[in-house]
Amino acid sequence: ETAATSESSAENSSLSKADLNTAWGDDAVTLAFSGDSVTPSSEDGLTVQDGVVTITKGGDYVLSGTLNDGRIVVNLADKKEKAHLIFNGLSVTCSTGAPLTVLQADKTVITLADGTKNTLTDAKEYTVFDITEAENQYPNACIASKDDLTINGSGTLHVSANYNNGIHCSDDLKIVSGDITVDAVNHGIRGNDSVLIHDGKITVTSGGDGIKSSTADQDGKGYIQIEGGTV
Repeated sequence: ETAATSESSAENSSLSKADLNTAWGDDAVTLAFSGDSVTPSSEDGLTVQDGVVTITKGGDYVLSGTLNDGRIVVNLADKKEKAHLIFNGLSVTCSTGAPLTVLQADKTVITLADGTKNTLTDAKEYTVFDITEAENQYPNACIASKDDLTINGSGTLHVSANYNNGIHCSDDLKIVSGDITVDAVNHGIRGNDSVLIHDGKITVTSGGDGIKSSTADQDGKGYIQIEGGTV
């Protein structure tokens, strides 16, 4: 294990081992951002082209440094795999769309490494979409995930959403811990199927709803559950 510490198991049974894991191994791929360049420790399971990092294989990825204009896309070839992104002092700004998009994964876990400050900033107008359908362009948020998304760790995350939503997950969104600030022109934090906040400090300033869940036509979906923390 490196620099991070694994959180003890929570009493709440809805949090899985993956949701609670904040550690990474020696085989983790490191991605060092500097200005307009990206230097990966390995190209196995990812591609880097024109400031766009596409992760196609499950595993641990440690991201650090500043990317002036680029994007991170998680699109795993095997949809049963999980992506674990460790934000280790990361700042990403995208002038054309969303700085972080999850297109396919069983689950993506973002760990905010202890003692780090992390910032994601999107464009005011999106010109790049990963999926374009009639009146349904995607992504639509600074952090946009089509599959389950979890945020944990003890670092800080500032999401500056200038286009639409701040954090938007089409499935289940879990915030286990962390100091998270969201500034969004529309909704701040949205999990279509559910939003679970277990702990942490959450600050939202939004033009629309602060925290939103919208799948009301299915049993067991469309709820917000706050177990602890400061919201």
